[in-house]
Amino acid sequence: MSDTNLKKIALAMRRLDKLERGHAIDTANLEAKPSAKQQSILDSFGHHKITVVRGGNQSSKTTLGARTFSWMLTETHPTWERPASWGQERLQILILGKSGKIIEESLYYRIKSYIDPAELHEFRAGNILQKVIHKPTGTTLLFQP
Repeated sequence: MSDTNLKKIALAMRRLDKLERGHAIDTANLEAKPSAKQQSILDSFGHHKITVVRGGNQSSKTTLGARTFSWMLTETHPTWERPASWGQERLQILILGKSGKIIEESLYYRIKSYIDPAELHEFRAGNILQKVIHKPTGTTLLFQP
C-alpha cells in the first residue's frame, strides 16, 4: 500500500472513532447504549435550570455528567440547543468537585475521553488543572475544588 492510501485509511479511522465517541454514552464501551432512565436525563437536559441525578454506587452518575459536559463543550448535544437569548458568546462551564484530584482524575478524565485531544487546550497552575478551552468552539471548562 502506498503512503497516500495509508494516510487516507488513518484519517478515515480517526473520523470513525470521533463519530463513535460523539454518540457513545461510555467511551470504555462504544457499543453501550443509555438505559431508559439515563436517556430521559440526557433528553431533559436544558429543560430545567437545575438537574439533580441521584443514584447508588456505580449507577453512571459521573458518566452522565461527563457525557453532557462533553456535548456542551463541543456544542453537539443531540437534544439541547443554546437559547437564543444567550447570543453567540462563548460558553463557560463551571465544574465543581470535592478536590482537584477528583475533578481531574474522575470528571475531566471522562469528559476528555469523548473529545479529540488535539481540540483541547489545558491551562495549569503548577500541576493543578485550572481550565480547558475547546479550540473549535472557544467554550471553556473552569474547574473549582
